[in-house]
Amino acid sequence: MADRWDALPFDLQLYIVEQLDRKTVRRHRAALRRLGKVFARTLYHGDWLTSTSPVLTVQGILEHHAAVARAHQKPTADQHGRIYGRVLDLLTCKPPRNMTVGMYEQLQAQLPLYLEDLDDEARGLFSHLVGTSFCYLDRYYVKRLSLATVPELCERLRHAIETTERE
Repeated sequence: MADRWDALPFDLQLYIVEQLDRKTVRRHRAALRRLGKVFARTLYHGDWLTSTSPVLTVQGILEHHAAVARAHQKPTADQHGRIYGRVLDLLTCKPPRNMTVGMYEQLQAQLPLYLEDLDDEARGLFSHLVGTSFCYLDRYYVKRLSLATVPELCERLRHAIETTERE
């Protein structure tokens, strides 16, 4: 069933979800259970707001921040609140759902990819947004293991990218 769902175009997937939301979910509280675990996992797998994967969550947040930085704008309070709330939810869960280690590792892996595509001014804004969104990592996880904080990580990567561009 998951293969068939993945084969559908995204517009059609979105339409099906909207129809399910209108007709079934609002009328019957148990409708989501009827969808089945496989369908629900497939349905929510790609959305960073509902994903249980640190890879997809960090990637979605970084894509959002990169788009905002490219436009040289600041995110709205609602956007920032959703991102910070999602990060806080994932970092304060009890194991095995806690994603602290996975999120920090994914930040280290994915930050260089996003920073390389931005200009100097956008890199500064992007680094600031990432630092404020993932500041909860710095509060406990980074201090306990004596790792680089998220803003320090961004600055190191920015400096490395700028030195390679000059050469």
